[in-house]
Amino acid sequence: MSRLVDDLLGEPPRPGLPKGRPGLMTRVGRIEGRLDALEELRPNGGSSIKDQVGRIAQATGADKPEMR
Repeated sequence: MSRLVDDLLGEPPRPGLPKGRPGLMTRVGRIEGRLDALEELRPNGGSSIKDQVGRIAQATGADKPEMR
């Protein structure tokens, strides 16, 4: 039971674990932050990085195959 509590609340720094260990909600928050960053790589109708790169490619002709 104490290990479950340690996983949920985290552990303070101690010998052998100098940085401590973050709790469950801190770790979930980190994962959510990473997922938010990944959303920028999907088209969303205009404001994502993928949409912006697509517009630049279209404007410069970089989306067209080269003619040889």
